[in-house]
Amino acid sequence: MSTAATGRILAGRYRLISELGVGGMGVTYRAWDDVNAVPVVVKMPKRDATSDDEALRRFSREIDAMLALPHEHIVPITDHGDDNGCPYVVMRFLPGGSLADHRRRDDDGNPLANPAGMLHFWLPAIAEALDFIHQRGMLHRDVKPGNIFFDGFWNAFLGDFGIAKVVDGTGGLAKEQTLTATMMAIGTPDYMGPELFSPKSNPDGRADQYALAVTVYEMLCGVRPFTGSKAHIVVEHTGMQVPPLQNKGLRIPESLCVAVERALAKKPAERFSTCSEFMRAALLDVAPLSPELDTTRLLCPGCKNILKLPQKAAGRTGRCPKCREPMDVAEDLGSLWLKSEERGKESATSKQSLVPLDEPLPQASAGTIWPWGMLALTTCCGLALGYAGGAVSQQAKMQSELQRGESQWQDELLAAKESLAKAVGENAELKQKLAALDAEPESATAAKTSLPGEANPVTQSSMFRAENPRNSIGVEFVHIPKGEFVMGSPTTETDRELNERPVRVTLSHDFLLGKTEVTRGQWQKVMGTTPWGIVPGTADSELPATTVSWEDAAVFCKRLTERERASGEIGADEQYRLPTEAEWEYACRAGTTTKYSFGNADLLLGAFGWFDGNSDKQTHPVGQKEPNAMGLYDMHGNVWEWCSDWRGEYPDGTVQDPQGPPVGSDRVRRGGCWSNSAWSCRSAYRSGRGPAFRSDSLGFRLALESVWIEPAGGQ
Repeated sequence: MSTAATGRILAGRYRLISELGVGGMGVTYRAWDDVNAVPVVVKMPKRDATSDDEALRRFSREIDAMLALPHEHIVPITDHGDDNGCPYVVMRFLPGGSLADHRRRDDDGNPLANPAGMLHFWLPAIAEALDFIHQRGMLHRDVKPGNIFFDGFWNAFLGDFGIAKVVDGTGGLAKEQTLTATMMAIGTPDYMGPELFSPKSNPDGRADQYALAVTVYEMLCGVRPFTGSKAHIVVEHTGMQVPPLQNKGLRIPESLCVAVERALAKKPAERFSTCSEFMRAALLDVAPLSPELDTTRLLCPGCKNILKLPQKAAGRTGRCPKCREPMDVAEDLGSLWLKSEERGKESATSKQSLVPLDEPLPQASAGTIWPWGMLALTTCCGLALGYAGGAVSQQAKMQSELQRGESQWQDELLAAKESLAKAVGENAELKQKLAALDAEPESATAAKTSLPGEANPVTQSSMFRAENPRNSIGVEFVHIPKGEFVMGSPTTETDRELNERPVRVTLSHDFLLGKTEVTRGQWQKVMGTTPWGIVPGTADSELPATTVSWEDAAVFCKRLTERERASGEIGADEQYRLPTEAEWEYACRAGTTTKYSFGNADLLLGAFGWFDGNSDKQTHPVGQKEPNAMGLYDMHGNVWEWCSDWRGEYPDGTVQDPQGPPVGSDRVRRGGCWSNSAWSCRSAYRSGRGPAFRSDSLGFRLALESVWIEPAGGQ
């Protein structure tokens, strides 16, 4: 595999580290963006294609195709350009590997069947992405496990549009773009629908559905329907029936077998009308797998081994148990890097340079992560990252220290008790001391729950004590006191309100919340970028920072936290973050139980927010309307605001400090925007988008929390 471009720096910022793979259209590289300090993937034409005009045109078409397809489950392009005559495209780094990397195998590497429940974690997202491109008159033409990718938290993405094609006016593909110079069909024959092998056919989205069904078949059985030489595979796909899943001895529902068989019909008209229809039929009787808590899975960039990482591995250095390569683990488990030096300027001790792409996994209780505990991951279930470079992990060392400390404490306690017992007699004072020692184990146990080296809780910083708190980039905050409220709609009379079923919520800690949404000027002070683009008349620094994904907002919070901790603006125990959905609605309601924070009258909304009735179809500078009773502006309308939670159903009963489900496909957004009706700007209205989604009507508001313990007596 050629590595001629490794070490090259494109456009003065993208440092190519190592090859990830070579495909028909180009080479992909693991890379580091020196400007934004984030890992990325760069794709370039193969070296022998740079002098091939047709190959370069195809590569450019792939870029154009992906730029025209902004979807939350399609690998997002972050940049593209030309470097000394060589086109390139920069994509988001997805450290979870491809679906092909997660196929179950035995100890000798032979393929095994995978449980049907795993389909729930990728099939809906990919079916939705395929329908999205089909609705826009495009075919992917290369759907297979190797082109389905995951981030570190098992969100699925469709990638590699190198041979995607726009359907022409007759519903077919242009001949010169359907066949290569050798008259072989473009694509991977193992997954191609029969119609793609015929130059006279008029394929549509059902060709991709066929490939999706082959992918499902392969993941269920461990093998594809047809194997052998390319010639044999072509003949079998065009003329032979696929061996039924029922004959494979698999324990899968009959409805799944029937759905796959229909999607693999030789005639497109006999298949499902859409990929989503196929997906729904396939999963009709398939139960999701049982969850596995507090782990994530990342692809070792050296040997492509899937590593199963616990929360405690975050932000540390260790070794892959398979290839033994030293690596850095991102603080949020969002990525793995073989060496800090590969990122260029950063030193091996500079963990702050590992800018995350996702937030840390929440503390989960049930219903969480892709539960493949006994699948391909069995090879790495014994992962023990070599923290501190030794065979014994740092966690094991810490645990050993705790055990030694506990044993020593118990010995000292026993000796003290024996000494007191000898002298106690009728002495009331000594009896009291002995009783105190008897009661001490409970408090001592509580005291040793922290690992050695962890910071002790400290008191609140001046930001929390200030009457009108304002941070270094000009964000003004409102002190939101702890309290209780009813979250959701008071009624569930319409289908649109069913996901707002009321729940009583207790917020146990005060927090600070920005008076307004983060502005463009404030964003640029931290990030130095303009994701909203340069459009005449929209350079106002007081406009909300928009076209910002949930992931972008998380990076902003992390960078601002690090910056102000270093300058002493905030304490070491404080951090900026997005508000939870419960915190957002509590602050928005400001003690009310009405439709809006100002009552139930839609006619009054124009005084408090920008919506489709008064916005002139554009975003407005923050803070121009009336605030709510807590002093917060633009809680109704102007732009949607990201919350920290994954979107899910509200729990039953009364809950304390809810943070949403542990995982999901959409992050919560609240408040409505300038293009929405009054209905969508209500205090209880809920919506969600994928964490990579960006829009000119979507921004965020900062929260600041202090992780501290209230002194005894509440003083």
